[in-house]
Amino acid sequence: MDPDRSVPAELSLMTLAVDGRVELRTRDHRGEPEPRLRSPQRFVYARGEQRVYVFALGAVVVLGTDALDPELRAFVEHCTRCTVLPETVDHYRLAIDARAERGRVEWERIVIPRLDDEVVDAVALALARSAGLERYERGAEPLLEQGLGLARALAGHGRTPFGVRPMIQRIAGLTVSRLELARWFVHLDRPERAWEDPVVDHLYDLLVTHLELAERHEALMHRIGSLEHGLSAIVGIWEGRRSRFLEWAIVWLIVVEIVMALVETLVEAG
Repeated sequence: MDPDRSVPAELSLMTLAVDGRVELRTRDHRGEPEPRLRSPQRFVYARGEQRVYVFALGAVVVLGTDALDPELRAFVEHCTRCTVLPETVDHYRLAIDARAERGRVEWERIVIPRLDDEVVDAVALALARSAGLERYERGAEPLLEQGLGLARALAGHGRTPFGVRPMIQRIAGLTVSRLELARWFVHLDRPERAWEDPVVDHLYDLLVTHLELAERHEALMHRIGSLEHGLSAIVGIWEGRRSRFLEWAIVWLIVVEIVMALVETLVEAG
């Protein structure tokens, strides 16, 4: 690229999330596209002029397009074995400008001083984490509504609309989400190259701040934790009520046995 050009070259960039984590380590690649690059965290595929980053956390970054056409969607779903979530699709412009020194981030536009694997990997990782967080954020909304409905039912009628087993399953699901978030979205887990390359280090920090990854992660963990705590309290109340019911049932059985024994004694004495 000519650094004297007044208009930097630009590439389209698209991010999206799929409906689950992508198992990269254990997948059988027979009959599937061969990744150009592999790591435990992400696979990179070459698709014509496009570069498709598939992250284990359940997010995809596509360099070289801003359109989720049916062919690209089929390719992503084939590589991930997951379903694309169209509502999570986001578009960015990646501008290459050697005068940008360490890069800068504008609204839906990321300016980088050079186009190489290290810089693009850092951009893709930050954007993938943003898309992945959006999947969890969207998934948390209906769970929060359900949890609020259960709490209101318990407060208004003294009982929940269903038994304890579905709630235990929800709590287990929330715990899984918390552990996944702790594993995949630790904002201090920087790209390995960032420790050696100041451009990568600075650009990744800019994206983390611009996308509010740390704040969103903390808020999501708080919401999931609050919901988990609320459901656990409801389960505790339900189990406490059931325990008291069983205790009273045992007491009544003892009383019945005593009464029957007395009746038998009276009958024999009479």
